[in-house]
Amino acid sequence: MSLKSFLIAVAAAATLGGCINTNVSYSEILREDQTFNWNVTQINVNVPRSLTTTDRNGQAPNVDIIWIEEGPGDTYLQVQRIFEEGVALGAGRLDASLKGGRSVRLEVEVAQFHTLTRRARSNIGGIHNVDFYIQAFDANTGEALSPRSFIESDQKASGGERARQEDAAGYTMRVAIVERIAGVVATWLAVAGDDAVLPSHRILIGR
Repeated sequence: MSLKSFLIAVAAAATLGGCINTNVSYSEILREDQTFNWNVTQINVNVPRSLTTTDRNGQAPNVDIIWIEEGPGDTYLQVQRIFEEGVALGAGRLDASLKGGRSVRLEVEVAQFHTLTRRARSNIGGIHNVDFYIQAFDANTGEALSPRSFIESDQKASGGERARQEDAAGYTMRVAIVERIAGVVATWLAVAGDDAVLPSHRILIGR
């Protein structure tokens, strides 16, 4: 999807569904004076095969990974690619050209990727529970530049007719989750500015 098409899809979803409501927590957010000259040159994403998953079409199966939108295939690899795209998009907001640059490697480990089943998507919707660990290292020396941080990035997910309208507009679950991961990573890196995803401990009901 081109950037133009992506922005159109986001705008259409906002029109259809009001605000996209989220729940997020960070074990630690980095400082702008720490990350201002970083240049993320490598992103490694680990989706442990020990995480449980299922094809069962219940309302909310009690497993670590639920991902149905991309169909049959290696679910772990699909989730890995979603994270690679989202983290790269968030890290891309770093402007290392301002004051030189320090090559940085981000190590990401997925802890939970529990999105909607077909049943939940077709009726009441629910919550995308997307949680992960992230840590920054100097790409050249291997020096740890940040603690290993845990990020909880839950997101309200539409169901029923609203979900069908969002899908038709191009604002699929995958698009929403990639955008969400990008937002929380940019916030963690202290480069999100006015678009920072603020910590919250409750799910807000949309207008």
